[in-house]
Amino acid sequence: MKPLIVILAFGALLGLSAGAALAQSGASDQPAAEQDAAPAEPAVPPLPVRPPDPPSFQDGLLAYHRGDPGVAFRIWKPLAERGNTAAQYSLGILYQQGEGVLRDLGMAAHWYRNAAERGDPDAQLNLGLLYAQGEGLRQDYVEAYKWFALAFRAYPPGEYRDAAFRNRENAASAMTDAQIEKAEALVEAWRAKP
Repeated sequence: MKPLIVILAFGALLGLSAGAALAQSGASDQPAAEQDAAPAEPAVPPLPVRPPDPPSFQDGLLAYHRGDPGVAFRIWKPLAERGNTAAQYSLGILYQQGEGVLRDLGMAAHWYRNAAERGDPDAQLNLGLLYAQGEGLRQDYVEAYKWFALAFRAYPPGEYRDAAFRNRENAASAMTDAQIEKAEALVEAWRAKP
């Protein structure tokens, strides 16, 4: 009991109340059995620190529209590598136009193909155009026809669907009947990748 008296006396010299002196000393006027009990849990646990969200496709689109395709490219590339179809198609556009990157039709075809294989009709149409023109890859009317036909199927009625139809017909005009038959079989067998 002597330590308690000393603490109270020292607290009185400092002008503290008995409760404040006990609180500052860590001593308690509770029995020893109660002092050994586990400390009470805080009423509200602290919130975990959350890292900032990585940039989104929309962030890249905003950068592109404000005239900064290089920033858009840096945002979209990791998204495209993780399978984001919109980012893959957009990288195809950047490479085809040479915006924010050096113009590279081979890379444009690469990214269009990734998006086209996942069912993006814009990428299918653009990939078909590259095949038909032999830009960035070897000219191949069978592949061009296939991608135009798939884009035609995917688009709702309107301008883009009409463009896919016209391009498919243009490709067919440069093909033999056997090539058209092969292209139609590829279209029927095609399934979008997940």
